[in-house]
Amino acid sequence: MGRVAYITKMHDGAVLSDDMIRLRIPDKKTRLYVYHFLQTMYAQDQMKINEYGAVQQHLEPEHLRDLQIPIPEDWNTVGSLINDMKQPVEVKNTYYDLKTQIENDLDSKLKELISVNSKNFETDTESGTE
Repeated sequence: MGRVAYITKMHDGAVLSDDMIRLRIPDKKTRLYVYHFLQTMYAQDQMKINEYGAVQQHLEPEHLRDLQIPIPEDWNTVGSLINDMKQPVEVKNTYYDLKTQIENDLDSKLKELISVNSKNFETDTESGTE
């Protein structure tokens, strides 16, 4: 209960769980800050107060909406922390981009090989050699 994930483009369009609350924050700086805050004991304790359910614990969107999140008056005081938080997200996106490019390149090569092998097979069959 209360697990937090930062969804990157790798997860775009995916349904990760039917027991999940999506929190959209347009401003990247605020999004990274809130993402980090939600993983702290301060946020987890607040979420535990509001959880319900005998077997599996649940939260509702209003429980997240009502969380007390300390927002700095001067973002420069947490600027270096936010920059540090960017790195893992950027690494995930870079990984996804590289993986996608490799898969596309492999797919192209496989199609090319299949096409060449199909033509060779057809030629061998027509000439009677297999």
